[in-house]
Amino acid sequence: MLQLTLFTSVWPLALYLLFGMFVPVAMARAWMRKSGQGRRIHVQDLFGRGELGLLALALTVPIIWDLQKSAYAPQTIAAGSVLVGVTGMMAAAVWVESYCRNLTGTRNDPKRAWRDSRNLAFFIFTMAGVAEILLYRFARVLS
Repeated sequence: MLQLTLFTSVWPLALYLLFGMFVPVAMARAWMRKSGQGRRIHVQDLFGRGELGLLALALTVPIIWDLQKSAYAPQTIAAGSVLVGVTGMMAAAVWVESYCRNLTGTRNDPKRAWRDSRNLAFFIFTMAGVAEILLYRFARVLS
């Protein structure tokens, strides 16, 4: 029972990893193989312009939704939601900056965009895991 309940509380994180990262990489590798290209695609090649920031922003929505449905104090819910939302906007801003720099021809550093979006996505993923575990534990204490 404990394992099933823990799985149902972290399903948004599993979907994020599956559909947000692994499926696009697998599709890109399959396309390259089918087209006869000898080049191997890496995650950095696919998300090198900060696109992980968009995925991280998409992950913030279920976290905020779960926080809003929780039985925490309103101040705790507001603080957690604002923290997660601001971090998600920061992650999306990495993509926006990189996209705009490429569009306008301004000097762009793809290594910096990859590093920043990867670090912020990992930070949001970690916050999501902590929030889901805390919500799960809090629900067990109340029941």
